[in-house]
Amino acid sequence: MKKKIIYLAIIILTILFACSQKSKEEKNKEVVQEKKTLTMAQKAEIKTLDPQKATDSVSRSIIQMINQRLVNIDNDGNIVFEIAKEIKTVDAKTTLVKIKDNIKFSNGETLTIDDVLFSLNRAKESPKMAQDFYMIESFEKVDDSTIKVKTFYEAGNLLHKLASMGASIMNKKALEENENNIIGSGMFKLKEWVAGDRLVLERNTYFKDANSNIKEIVIKFIPEANSRMIMLETGEVDIATGMPPVSTQTIE
Repeated sequence: MKKKIIYLAIIILTILFACSQKSKEEKNKEVVQEKKTLTMAQKAEIKTLDPQKATDSVSRSIIQMINQRLVNIDNDGNIVFEIAKEIKTVDAKTTLVKIKDNIKFSNGETLTIDDVLFSLNRAKESPKMAQDFYMIESFEKVDDSTIKVKTFYEAGNLLHKLASMGASIMNKKALEENENNIIGSGMFKLKEWVAGDRLVLERNTYFKDANSNIKEIVIKFIPEANSRMIMLETGEVDIATGMPPVSTQTIE
């Protein structure tokens, strides 16, 4: 009889514990689902949102959220198609790139082969992008969905160069109207930039290839490491970047 009571008690405790864990998981899940704004504190302010003028890592980290390239490189070093749909090597110095037909910029306009050609030629002519485009002889339009890339010699690293930040594809019309109007097709778009204070990005509603529920990213420019630490501890920010190694234990 005693054994039966003990077994029954164990079963009840197990069920209660499982229910408690489930309740915690559900609550945590609800918190995650409700989290729509991500707030960051970083040391330096970005210098530009123009991918073909940016040379600093801080600016590039933001640019990659606003713009897409023909291809990207994942964490394992694999080539991932973003705007490109198909890439075909014709010969040692000629490559054809076909783009997807359903990509839109954050202003709702459809990304075209003319945007691709404009952006890549602009990058090719930029002195700051010379290290990535020195082997390119020309970019040529073949048809409404294809460009031809010609190199001076056989370039085995061509796709890696096309994955560089300077090869970001921007809205030709918007940029010609205003050289500071950077309109991309990435997951986010610029909402607000207050010099010396903060940068706010909001979700590009036309970007469909993501499961993230983040609708807005607020990036605060906080030069002092101690201030970033305090903001992290108090929950004023979710992420603090550029923290000194001595702060690692405290952060954990």
